[in-house]
Amino acid sequence: MTIYEDPAKLEEKSRMNPSSVLVVLSGGQDSTTCLFHAIHSPTVFNRVGALSFDYGQRHSRELESAAFVYELAQHYVEQGIHMEPYRHIKKMGNIFEGNSPLTTDHPLEEYADVTEMNAKLQDRVELTFVPGRNAVFLALAYSYATAWGFDSIMTGVNAADAGNYPDCTPEFVASMAETMALATRQRIKIYTPLQGKSKKEIVELGNGLNGCMRAMAFTTTDYAGAYPPLNNHASVLRASGFTEANTPDPLMERARFEGLVK
Repeated sequence: MTIYEDPAKLEEKSRMNPSSVLVVLSGGQDSTTCLFHAIHSPTVFNRVGALSFDYGQRHSRELESAAFVYELAQHYVEQGIHMEPYRHIKKMGNIFEGNSPLTTDHPLEEYADVTEMNAKLQDRVELTFVPGRNAVFLALAYSYATAWGFDSIMTGVNAADAGNYPDCTPEFVASMAETMALATRQRIKIYTPLQGKSKKEIVELGNGLNGCMRAMAFTTTDYAGAYPPLNNHASVLRASGFTEANTPDPLMERARFEGLVK
C-alpha cells in the first residue's frame, strides 16, 4: 500500500485546504528565499514556523542570521498566515566529527570564479560535504513537525548549490519522506521549491517576494561565516547567481555602504 498521493492531486488539495509548514532555516540565501516563499503563499499555507540547528558548525553567524531573518520576515507576512515563534535547536554538540571544513578547522577550498570551481570539482564531492547532515536535519524536522502539528516541511536543498552533495537530490528527499512516514506513521510533505532551479532563478524568485531582498542583506552564505564573504564554494555560487540575474547582491551592497568593500 502506497502512503503517497499523486503530487498534482496533493498540491491541489493543499490549495483547497491551506496547510502549515516548518521551514528548515539555515540563515543563508536559499533557506531565506524559502521562508519568504512560504509567507507569501497564503493560498497554500496558513501557519509558518522555522527551525535552525546548532550542530557544531565552525561559526555561529549563520544562526544569528537565521534569527534576524525570521524576525524581519514577520513584517512582511501575508494576511491570513500565522507565524509561530522561531525555534533554534541547541545543545546538539559536535555531532558531525570528520574532515569537513564546516565542522573542523580544516582549510576551505577557494576559487576565483564558477568556471575555475567547476573545473576543479567536476564529479568530485565538495570537501565541505558533511556526511549524513541533511538526513539528520530532515529526520529532526520531521519529528518536530509531527510533535508541533505541522503537516509539511520546506527545505532549500537544490542541485545548483549541491557541490555534488548526494543528500541534495530529489531521490534523497523522497527517500527520507518515505522513511520518516514509516517511522512516525505521519504523512508530512517535504517541499523543495528550489530544487531544479539555477542560482540565477533563485535570485529572480527572491526578487519577486516582498522583503526577501532586504532580508538577503543579513544572510550568511559564506562557509567560513566571513563578512564580507570570501571566495569559497557557496559564496562563489551566490555571486554568480546575482551576476547572471543582473541584480546587486544586497549583502555586498550593505558591505559597500559600511565601507568594507569598494
